[in-house]
Amino acid sequence: MEQVNYNLIDDCLKINHQYIEKLPYHLNIIEELHSNENAHSRILAKLLQYKNQHGFVIYDSFLNFIVSRNQDKDFNKIKIHNPLITQEEERIDIWIRDNNYAIIIENKIFGAGDQNEQIKRYIDVTKRYHYDEKAIFVLYMPSFTRESSKQTWGNYKDSFNDRFAVVSFNEDVLEWLRNYVLPNVTIKEVYLRSAIEQYIDYLEGYSSRREQAQKKELLLLILNKIGIGQSATADEQYHRIMSLHRTLEKVRSRCDEKLRRLKDIVINEFDRITKNYYQPKGMICEFKENYCCYQIKKHEWETKIMHFEWINFNQDSLFDSQKLTFVIHVEGDQEFQKTLTNIISHKLNEDNSSTNSYPTCYQKTYYIPDGKGSFAELSTDEKKSFLEGVYNNFMLFVDVIDKALKPVQNPNEKE
Repeated sequence: MEQVNYNLIDDCLKINHQYIEKLPYHLNIIEELHSNENAHSRILAKLLQYKNQHGFVIYDSFLNFIVSRNQDKDFNKIKIHNPLITQEEERIDIWIRDNNYAIIIENKIFGAGDQNEQIKRYIDVTKRYHYDEKAIFVLYMPSFTRESSKQTWGNYKDSFNDRFAVVSFNEDVLEWLRNYVLPNVTIKEVYLRSAIEQYIDYLEGYSSRREQAQKKELLLLILNKIGIGQSATADEQYHRIMSLHRTLEKVRSRCDEKLRRLKDIVINEFDRITKNYYQPKGMICEFKENYCCYQIKKHEWETKIMHFEWINFNQDSLFDSQKLTFVIHVEGDQEFQKTLTNIISHKLNEDNSSTNSYPTCYQKTYYIPDGKGSFAELSTDEKKSFLEGVYNNFMLFVDVIDKALKPVQNPNEKE
């Protein structure tokens, strides 16, 4: 077997560890709150509303940035000195107005589709506020640059060619905030500066730029370690990088092989315990890897495509998850699913109808016991105890299902 230079791998791992150790603790409030589209509209509107002794300086900076990027259009004609900036008024994401001009901002940061005649409706609303059509401007703001759909404009598309611009969050807004807004925020505006820094950091993360910058910096450290400095020729760089690449591929291949064996051991143990419990009862057990589930059923249940099922289940979940969910599914008869759901609810004195939608009749989530982090972490006896405890809890449903099926399978049989 060809030898692998593990010293080189070890050196790269040390560099990676040292680099990660030096990174500051990362916490972004916007990321943690899982902010929706409206939240981003509020953030942008709040920034544009900022006013100091020099006026609405962030709004002015934003408009100047738009003008500089669209010099072939009419944005330089906008004269708004005392803007009224609202969010979600008349269902418009951001609306900027004064006595003579109006700007409609349509936020699509998370890729929402264009509603039929959506921008047309906003233009019509703005005109009802007595703005001349030629004094109305539209900014379309997706995450990455893309055009709006034709249908969203109604009959306005052609007439707004010179008063419409695409301003993307990850290409335009990020550059504007980083290069034109943040450098001009005064030291005393600590909260404003903090908010802008957080928003820049969020957009860098959302666009993967933060991760890309860290990868680039880490790569330079690794290249220096293996002797590829700026003075190395292209040929030297190529051969040294290819040598490292081949070494890493060998290690990865061996790691993948080991992972496959470990996964097989655990899933086979899961399968063995389950089959030992159910097969003596005449039930079928099957791991459906492509569907991420493990199903248990009787032959008699197959007419309704009915089974017990571990859902969101695969080999990785046995190593990575602290909880597993076991359900009763009826996938072949929606009316019978509703009937069985009601029967089970009555049996348990619980109302599950509102929480269990088709095809689920009943479900329960089980947490891995004894503070263990995953099913794989349990001992053989603990795995057996955990699974048999779940299966014992569900055995009462076997009779419930059989009795519910009986009048369906034998409609002429009288009790």
